Amino acid sequence: MAEKRKFPRLNVADVIVNWRKETSLDSTAKSKNISGGGICLILDKSDALAPGDLLQIEFHLPKGQIIYSKARVAWTDSFEVIHGTVDTQHEAGIEFFDISAKDREAISHYVLTRLPAGKKNSL
Repeated sequence: MAEKRKFPRLNVADVIVNWRKETSLDSTAKSKNISGGGICLILDKSDALAPGDLLQIEFHLPKGQIIYSKARVAWTDSFEVIHGTVDTQHEAGIEFFDISAKDREAISHYVLTRLPAGKKNSL
């Protein structure tokens, strides 16, 4: 099946994202993957997000640029991780909707410069 994404996506687990719903305290999450259009977050068990939730997010790209965006939860999912015991983890697909062109370009540049050669050629 052909890829339908507007932005190439990079698997990256070293981006820590600060996020907040309007009525909640600040929370943090690790990234699973990132693109110019959004980011997938691995959530703590206590973090409850649902599709449609609106967030304020902030994160640093590994080279230090700070990215700010308003974002929308597009989807959520749970999965089991087995490492001696079974643990359920949660993830959420986050779509940027109010982000500066400069910040979106910085994310896209970060992704494109780190994609494997085979992935770059298929874009």
